[in-house]
Amino acid sequence: MIRNLSSEDVRALFGFGVAVWLLATVVFRVGGPVLLDPDAPLIVFGVFVIAVPAMILLTFAAFLWREIRPAARPAAAILLVVPGMLLNVVMISFFGTFFPNLERGSVQYLAGLLLLASVMVLLVGLFSKSR
Repeated sequence: MIRNLSSEDVRALFGFGVAVWLLATVVFRVGGPVLLDPDAPLIVFGVFVIAVPAMILLTFAAFLWREIRPAARPAAAILLVVPGMLLNVVMISFFGTFFPNLERGSVQYLAGLLLLASVMVLLVGLFSKSR
């Protein structure tokens, strides 16, 4: 399997990534009209600011849950983000179907937020490997 990770860890981390993606999708499906309103840039900015520590905490929570050693964290971070990144391709491509309640002007904020979240997870994986 992936070096330093058991097959059980791989499945669990991948599943955790899917669960986070699903939760975020539901949150933005329900709360998106407020959280990603193009006419409310301060709220959108606040969502971006909150996303940074939220993703850092979620990443460390996954590492602690699976007892991921520092040397395995880069691979673990990749496993956490890959499912969401793949699903985001479909979600952004069919934005109107997934988020019929959001304005078209919200798609750029959602896409940026998704990229930011993935980058934060990857950075934690890369830079938390040495203590």
